[in-house]
Amino acid sequence: MRNTFLYLLLLGSFSAAAQLTASETKALISAERRHFQAARTQRVNSVASSNYDVTYYRCYWTVNPAVRTITGAVMTRFRATATATSITFDLHNQLTVDSVVYHGSNATFVRGTDNSLKINFAAPIAAGALDSVRVHYRGTPPNSGYYVTTNHAGTPLLFTQSESYGASHWWPCKDVNADKADSVDLYITCPSQYISSSNGLPVEESVTAGMRTTRWKHRYPIAPYLVAVAATNYVISTDNATLPGRDLPLVLYAYPENSTAFQPILGTAKFCLQEFTPLISDYPFLNERYGQTQWNLGGGMEHQTNTFLGSTSQPLVAHELAHQWFGDKVTCRSWSDIWLNEGFASYMEFQFMLLTAPATRVPFLQSWTNTVTALTNGSVYIPPADTVNEARIFDNRLTYKKGGYLGVMLRWKLGDSVFYRGLRRYLNDPTIAYGTVLTADLQRNLEAESVQSLAEFFNDWFYGQGFPNYSAQWTPLSGGSVQVTLSQTQSHPSVSFYEMPVPLQFKDATHDTTVVANHTQTGQLFTFNLGFTPDTMIIDPQLWILSKTKTVQRVLTSVPELLPPGQWAVYPNPARTSVTIRLPAGNWSGTTLRLFNAAGQKVLERPFPSGTQATIPVAGLPPGVYWLELSQRKKGASRLQLLIASR
Repeated sequence: MRNTFLYLLLLGSFSAAAQLTASETKALISAERRHFQAARTQRVNSVASSNYDVTYYRCYWTVNPAVRTITGAVMTRFRATATATSITFDLHNQLTVDSVVYHGSNATFVRGTDNSLKINFAAPIAAGALDSVRVHYRGTPPNSGYYVTTNHAGTPLLFTQSESYGASHWWPCKDVNADKADSVDLYITCPSQYISSSNGLPVEESVTAGMRTTRWKHRYPIAPYLVAVAATNYVISTDNATLPGRDLPLVLYAYPENSTAFQPILGTAKFCLQEFTPLISDYPFLNERYGQTQWNLGGGMEHQTNTFLGSTSQPLVAHELAHQWFGDKVTCRSWSDIWLNEGFASYMEFQFMLLTAPATRVPFLQSWTNTVTALTNGSVYIPPADTVNEARIFDNRLTYKKGGYLGVMLRWKLGDSVFYRGLRRYLNDPTIAYGTVLTADLQRNLEAESVQSLAEFFNDWFYGQGFPNYSAQWTPLSGGSVQVTLSQTQSHPSVSFYEMPVPLQFKDATHDTTVVANHTQTGQLFTFNLGFTPDTMIIDPQLWILSKTKTVQRVLTSVPELLPPGQWAVYPNPARTSVTIRLPAGNWSGTTLRLFNAAGQKVLERPFPSGTQATIPVAGLPPGVYWLELSQRKKGASRLQLLIASR
């Protein structure tokens, strides 16, 4: 009983802040984006050669938060993937290489104007051979936002943040996501009044001549941009999260003046770890720990095993912790697929909200909807040509919000159980776990778990642009049934139709029932037996599907269907000046053509002319959604939706 009380008490403390505010969202994205923006004029894509795979880094760094310089030695162990007479690292030209040591002797090297470091070997290295090289370097990293010295309350502070292309701005490496080192050892030396924070576990520490050296040991694969260093006069707090089979150490590095205020994030992280684990699988770095380190930026950055963050916002803590699975354990292979990182971390914000403040679900998703549908275009997929555009990579509307909504819709389409089993399958797939991923890897695992093709879904929602708009006409029938004509328009021509299961809610004063329409074409007719006569219909009341408008019209009488939707055509649709109606061969004498606006008001009526085709003017009508009706007395009627666009 006591545990239940404490759990409910903890839930109450969360409920007031289950969604990132607009300013927090801006800070979150800015923390990842501002560095890229500052560096755009200074960086190029990786120039590292492809003739080797990195297996291990051992890094020795001497830093001082009061001085924006670095002195380092980085030993890289690698496996040649082809016969190699040289290999090339990424390293910014503003840093000076003093020497390169290979097999105990100095090797020759060349600095290119493209921020490259080419190392020459006296004899070729055979394909498949393991080898290593050590680079000694020093200097002042470029003022690009990837290596920052500043202060808090007058005390010097140093931190790094290397997403997307910034690791090589402060250390020599192969700066590509696709080549993860199997493990790293990081030796950080700084003046003894400072405490360093980094990846993995601090396993050794010594103080000599006023300098503190800490060895950080991390034994999981890691991408270069997820390696990080921070140093200042941190106050360290600890806790544990009880997970299946073990306790996971939690640690917080906070400024002395904020150490009390930042304590709650330990509890938030513990709650999320315990709730996320059964949903998406074990915390990926169970043999080490989860750390959170304060920095001066408002948002956060998911450095592996150690998030850097600037506030105690609970959704921010949930978002960054989720990245340990989505982004760190499985890392997008290229920035074209960054939604696999950011979209699913955003989705887990949604899951956090469902756990802590479920009553806010609709306003939460409505906020996302408003952001995404503010413009009619935009794809979650980022073409390779746009991966040098920081504004596109870190686009709040598309990468974070629409990407997150793909997770919501996949959950709706597949069902909770299958969806989460599919995510666990994806995260634990032995071909990609602790490696790098493409959207095709997620699709493949979800398809295997659900035993259905998701090609249409990903073509529409991931590659395609825009979103659907829905409209429905419904009629109560005798015996507690209803007839519904459900139609859809698309905000962008890249998608011809969004095939989705659409939830429809019907209710009256004492009944409330939701049914699902498998919507495969516009103007589709459905009949549902509800067992009562409703007075209200709502399309997708829980906002499972990303859409902007959902109009509903009640028609009090039902008539037989004159023509199924696929047997007559209306074009162009959307229309601007006129619209043509084409019918199949037959006798259409006595047919009446009517046009209704979204409010159900008739705006045009005329007999259908002889033949099978008619054209009507619409230039004088306001833009919007209309219904075009064909009817024959005693035979029936049919309706199709018509969109009249602005001229």
